Amino acid sequence: MFLKLKKVVLKFWNPLLVYYNLSNYQQHKKEFHKQITFENFKIISVAVYIMSFISIINIFVLDFKNIQELYKILLIIMLIHITLNFITRIRLFENIGAYHYLITRFFIISVWLWAIIRVAIDMNSIISFVTYIIIIITISAVFIIKPREFLIISSFGLIILFVIVNNLYYTIDQAMYRQSFVLFINLFLTTMVISYFRYYFRIKNYLMTKEIELQKEKIELALEGGKLGYWHWNIKTGETEVDDRYLKILGYKRGELVVDDTILKRLIHPQDKELMIDAMKKNLTGQTNNYEAKFRLKTKSGSWKWISSIGRVSHRGEDGSPIKMIGVHQDIQKEKERERNLKKHATYDKLTGVYNRRVGLNILKEKIKIAKRDNYNLTIAFIDINDLKIVNDFSGHLAGDELIKTVTTTIESNIREVDSICRMGGDEFLIIFPKCSIKGAENIWKRIVDKFEEINKQGSLPYKISVSYGLSQYQKGVPLDIDKLIAVADRKMYQEKRRMKRG
Repeated sequence: MFLKLKKVVLKFWNPLLVYYNLSNYQQHKKEFHKQITFENFKIISVAVYIMSFISIINIFVLDFKNIQELYKILLIIMLIHITLNFITRIRLFENIGAYHYLITRFFIISVWLWAIIRVAIDMNSIISFVTYIIIIITISAVFIIKPREFLIISSFGLIILFVIVNNLYYTIDQAMYRQSFVLFINLFLTTMVISYFRYYFRIKNYLMTKEIELQKEKIELALEGGKLGYWHWNIKTGETEVDDRYLKILGYKRGELVVDDTILKRLIHPQDKELMIDAMKKNLTGQTNNYEAKFRLKTKSGSWKWISSIGRVSHRGEDGSPIKMIGVHQDIQKEKERERNLKKHATYDKLTGVYNRRVGLNILKEKIKIAKRDNYNLTIAFIDINDLKIVNDFSGHLAGDELIKTVTTTIESNIREVDSICRMGGDEFLIIFPKCSIKGAENIWKRIVDKFEEINKQGSLPYKISVSYGLSQYQKGVPLDIDKLIAVADRKMYQEKRRMKRG
């Protein structure tokens, strides 16, 4: 119980403890005290000139000798302050902040003591009491001082005042003494409360501002690190805001792009528009918690860039209607390019650009399923490039690669759009002819061979293009699996190769 009470008291006494979880709390505390010290110093810089002027007026206008002497003392104090203000640093202090702290405390204590002396000299004067009250309340209200420091200074001044009043008036006028005692105690408590709450609310506001700045920095760092562009859309008014990173992703600077609620419709790729609108509608109507979509936007240069957009409705009306929506855009162009390259390497043969063996066999498997379901014929051709080894040995492997590319290019340009070609490995290829009989495939192959002969007649190559082939057909009533279908075509291809060598 005692520990809980102690914790509550400490939190009330030191407002900083309310934010003891704040990151870099000690540093923020030092920065705050440095800031308020400088603010106090600036106030003093103005106050010393005003009080010096008041002192000079009172010295030459008032007829009371003791009052004139008091203002002479005050003038001397102010002149000391003016002199100190013009000294930027004393060697005794390591930094200017410590110097400002000394001047601030010296000013407050000296003016406080001056007010005490004035009251002590002329207790019967209402002006003296009023002056003292004004000075003490002004100090507590204008200057931001640590509560503990204010307590020490205030207590010290109160003790001095009581000692003086007790020695001068206790035996002479006890009624005045008691009234003075009550007045000073009330004034002490009042100024303590004023000073404390001024300090409390000021440091609380400072720490809250720092916490907001810290969170903002973290968000900015996250956005910058993730290359994210922030956007905000007021659905009711149509007002749209984007940050500089959003514009930078698209190659724009502030003011170069009209930013309104039509920005996406104007920049999005036509093929991606429906997908984006559908995802956004689902979030606006509450079908999804978040809006997520990937689409292409037109950049300033006119090229298309892939964007990942994530957002959500941040405010809804009482009827559930969307009011505001926030989100971020991320540049995923490089990611898409990597995906495309990986897909290309996983799908296509690197040298020829046609499907690789794995993809080709999967395509054949799917085509057979469709042929079986729809009851139509399917034919394949197994192809082998003749004399590739001789070309590699006598003309070099670059010439051999050119031979392979010439053959695949010629085949691709003479087969139908529905047909597919894949490289099985080395000099072997597979052509898939959906909805095609062997006779139809023979006609297509004849067209390809005629093209090879045209190239050979041109004499532009140091070798002759010669290709062997074998056909096999998948048809209703004679079901063959993939391996048997390829084996039949492969056998016929070798029969063709032997025939060509003999003939």
